[in-house]
Amino acid sequence: MPKKKSVWEIAILKVLEKHQGIATLNNFYEEVPPQIVRTRTTDAKHDIRGYLRRLKNVKKEIKQIGLSTYALLDVKAENDIYENIQNKDYEKEFFGLPKNQIHDYVEGMLIEIGNLKSYQTYTPDKNVIFNGQPLSELVTYDEIPEFTYQDILNTVKQIDVIWFKNRFPYLTFDIEFSTQISMALVRANELKNFKTTFYVIADESKEGLFKTKVNVSTFSGIKDEMKFITIKSVFGDYKNLVLENKNKERGLIFI
Repeated sequence: MPKKKSVWEIAILKVLEKHQGIATLNNFYEEVPPQIVRTRTTDAKHDIRGYLRRLKNVKKEIKQIGLSTYALLDVKAENDIYENIQNKDYEKEFFGLPKNQIHDYVEGMLIEIGNLKSYQTYTPDKNVIFNGQPLSELVTYDEIPEFTYQDILNTVKQIDVIWFKNRFPYLTFDIEFSTQISMALVRANELKNFKTTFYVIADESKEGLFKTKVNVSTFSGIKDEMKFITIKSVFGDYKNLVLENKNKERGLIFI
């Protein structure tokens, strides 16, 4: 005889049904507590994560389809990388995708990693689908926080992904497939007076071009804060998180 579901588990399943079978941790954090009439918990988020693990691992009624996204078992997520990445052949398939699709996937991976590392996240590309959810459902901010003058914000808000700390940009990421890389540096340069680290993410063949561009006098104010990492590095760090890799080797972007 199956065990009776707790009120927390019932609430979680209701949230999933409300969102057509797919929901994020943010959805659960916002929509589960109001359904719990009586509780002595002092940390609802901790309890929600515990019940999600129980529904996934013990009762096997839901599955995880992203670092912070869950679904009912019969749901097939659009643009799913979380479940596919466990296939040994998927890495080869990933790097054979069209450039615009790789760009969208990398944005999604960076947002999920940022959320996992407790940063606030932002992207201008809200309609991109990643692991079954539009990025608008995964980011912390729908619009970029007004942390500075509007003319600076107008440029900075075009950066592909930003991780914020206390509402200020802490890490920025521009994914570059162009032959120039210049626009990524221009956008980063707008933040030269902030304590921000800037990442350009591209194919490893563009690292030489990056080093040439970043040494131009125009960008001298951000030279030491500019970093280059490859798309393969982001993919590898995300894959390690998905597979719960216990390797102590530090990921390139887990600051």
